[in-house]
This record gives sequence, structure tokens and C-alpha cells, in this order.
Amino acid sequence: MLASLTINKIWGYGRVGFFSHDSFKIQKGLLWNQRENCYVGYLDFENEMQDYQAFAIQCQQEIESTSIENNSLSDEQKYGLATQVHQIVWHSVTHNFAFPISYYGINNITAHCLNTLIFSLAAKLECVGIHTIGSVCDGAGENRTHIKSFDWYASKWSFGDLVEVNFNKDKKSFYAAKIIDNNFERTKFTVCQLDCDNPKKIEIERNFIRPPMPLKLKWNINEQCEFKNPRDNQWYLGKIIELDPVESTLSVEIKNTKEGWKVFSYHIGKFLRPIYNSQELIVNHKTINPITGEKNTREIMFNKKEISWKHIKGVYEYTNQHATAKATKLTKRHIWLTSWSRMRVDLAEHTLSKEVEDALASIKKLKEISEGTRDYIKYSRKYRQIMHSKISIQSLKDSRINTLMEIRNWFILGDKQKTESKEWISSQCQFDLILSINDSSTQTLKSYGHSLNKYQVTRLVTSEVKSFNYGEADGTGTGITTLARR
Repeated sequence: MLASLTINKIWGYGRVGFFSHDSFKIQKGLLWNQRENCYVGYLDFENEMQDYQAFAIQCQQEIESTSIENNSLSDEQKYGLATQVHQIVWHSVTHNFAFPISYYGINNITAHCLNTLIFSLAAKLECVGIHTIGSVCDGAGENRTHIKSFDWYASKWSFGDLVEVNFNKDKKSFYAAKIIDNNFERTKFTVCQLDCDNPKKIEIERNFIRPPMPLKLKWNINEQCEFKNPRDNQWYLGKIIELDPVESTLSVEIKNTKEGWKVFSYHIGKFLRPIYNSQELIVNHKTINPITGEKNTREIMFNKKEISWKHIKGVYEYTNQHATAKATKLTKRHIWLTSWSRMRVDLAEHTLSKEVEDALASIKKLKEISEGTRDYIKYSRKYRQIMHSKISIQSLKDSRINTLMEIRNWFILGDKQKTESKEWISSQCQFDLILSINDSSTQTLKSYGHSLNKYQVTRLVTSEVKSFNYGEADGTGTGITTLARR
């Protein structure tokens, strides 16, 4: 890796980068030549079983022919066949440089193993002057756990941030405090308690600090809350029992003692706060991990015309019923996607093809209802063709600039028409799309069209369409591919 960096004359900040890592499922239909140690291709649906069986027999014969050589292996050295391949690549943040770090077969990988692996690699690279500042991955289950295992709050807290601290270390009563300082590992923080007569700087362990709930000023009768009792300054579980708009007060009853108190509206922030809810905090807090696992079902409309995956599915069903109408490359692999097949670029390209757009316009039962979907396919296809072209945009006189502006305006108009966030593509996908077009039109990235490979363009827009059918859009908005196929 050092030699490769030196050959490419990458020094200084060029040796600051990040990891990308991903797992690829080894599934039926993937052909690998064991003798040549190379990828062959995929089995098609025609004569699939015959080809698969023939290939299996060939593999068995090769294994049997080499079994004698492997008899020396002990039982402890024998492992089950891998079901996935995991790869880690290091990327420079300032240069077009990517270097594969590792590539190995696995059955599964735990978050603990992934954490250990990532940090061990970063530490080893640091020893040779290569600095790693982050990692990029998709939203697979083990990656979600891996990301959520980090202490996101502690990593973001800085001087002046407000937190809640359990000074008694009994995990019962937390008080508002302000971050003053922290140690390098961020396992201990120096805080100063607020709303007290004699504030002092206190060093306390991370375990006794939590982020505060959002401030709540409007309350309703029978709503649960936490109330700070003036008698002992301890927080207790309470309930709002009365609102008096004339006196601008509300009455609170402490649940355990049934003791009642009145709180003036201008003291609500001091004596009342919402019951601590970590799940609600995760949604609202600014430092939350963007990979939440929430459903992201979208019902996209453009000019009151639906953009839907069911229209594309309709093309597939129609061509299956009418053999003479077979004008697209759509197969069942394009329609019934798995978490692995969603990553296949060829399937995405076939879906966003001119043939599918034309088929939607020619099929009578789909023509009237699919105008929005046809426009989406048209502009997404044009975007991919321009950005994937090996001929970069050299001047503002290039006719492709006008096409990019047309695409940009269409997506901006669609975004303006939405009445809620899930009525259009995700805001991050929209941002990346518009940013890439603006960059191209101002010639700030002359070679961007060639370097923005199939993963970076096609998956960005097709994953949004696929989310209509499957309720979740994978990897949208990053604009970064973990494994670039050029």
C-alpha cells in the first residue's frame, strides 16, 4: 500500500482517508472457477438446473482430485463453506485512490468482530503514517449494530453542551449540567451543575451522564412528567392534573405521595420535564446515527401522478403473458429483489431503461397511470448516461449541460410539490443529485462523469424506486460506493 501511494505521488493529506467495507452473499447461480480462481458469471434462468448440476459435478470432481493432498489437515483446521465474502477498502479523501485491504470468506460477522477488525486495521495503518478518519458501510444488520455500538453522544459532547448528570451515582435523579472538559478517551467529563446555589466543577464517569430530553413548555391534563420537588430538589414521577389559564399555572401531583404542587408558566422549564425516553431522544437528538432501521415507505407523486414500482412490475407481468411483447430485459430477478440482488448494477440499468419506459407507454392498462413513473425513469436514465460517460463535460456550451439543468429542475419541482417528507425521494438523495449536477455545470469536477461509476449513480436513484415496493431504501444519499466496479 505504501508503495502504491508512493508510485501515485500521494503524500501529506492524501494519506488521510477512510474505510469502506461490505459483505457479498455467495448465492446459487454465482459461478466461480476453482482451478483458475476467477469469477465466471451468473446462471441464467434458461436451463438453470442443468447448468447448475453440471457445474456442481465439475466442482465435486475437482475437490475429489485434490482431497488426497489435503488429508494432512486436522479436524480443527476444517471449516464450513463460506456464505459471504467480506471486503475492506481504504480510500484517500483528497485523491482518486482506493486500495483493497482484505478480502475473505465468512459465514457471518458480529459487531464485536467488526469493531475489532476496523480499529485494528486503523491502528496498524497509523503506525506507517496512513491516517484513517472514518468508515463507510451500508445498512446491513451487523453494520447497524456495529455503528450503534459507538458512544455517539460522548464522541460529540464538547465544552458548553448541556447534559443531565446523576451526581449521586444511583441512576435515580439526574440534574442539568454543562460540559466543561473531558479526558482524551471521553470516559470522564468535568461538568458544572446548573440551577444550584453553589455550582462546582465535578469530574464524573460517562456512565452517569445522559443527553437531555427536548424542552417541553406545553402540557396537557393527565400527561406524565417528571417534577422537581422544591423540598429536596429531587425529581419524581408526576402527572398534570389541572391547567389554569387565568393564573397561568398548572397543577402537578407526585404519584408516590399524592402531593400536589402548582407551577407558574415561567417556571415550567425549571420544575417540569418530560419522562426520559431514550427512543424518542434517538429520533430527535442531533447526534443520532443516521442508520435507524426505521421504515422509509414512500408514496411519491409528481403533478398528482404516481411514481410506483407496481408499474414496472406490471410491465414484467404483461411480457410474461404476451410472448410477442418481450421488449425488455426484465426477469423475476428484477422484480422480486433480495438484499443482495439490490446491489446488482445490471438489474438497475435494465429497470431504468428506455425499453421499460416505452413498454409503459405502449401497454394500454399502464399507459394512463404510469406517466409519473415514465418521467422518473427518463430523467434517471439521462442522468446516469451523462454522469457515466467517459467523455467529460469540457465547457458550458456542451449540450449535456441543458439536459442536466432539465433533470435538475424536474427533481426540484417534485421536491417543492411534496406536502410531507415521504412524498418524494429522500432529502439526502435529492441533495446529492442536485449537488452533482451543479458541480458538473460549473466544471468543478471535469472528470466526474467517468469516475462516478455505476454504483454511485444508478443505485442512488433506483434504490428510491425500489423502496416503494419494499419499504426501505438502502444506502441512499451517500454518493459513495464501497466496492467500485469500473
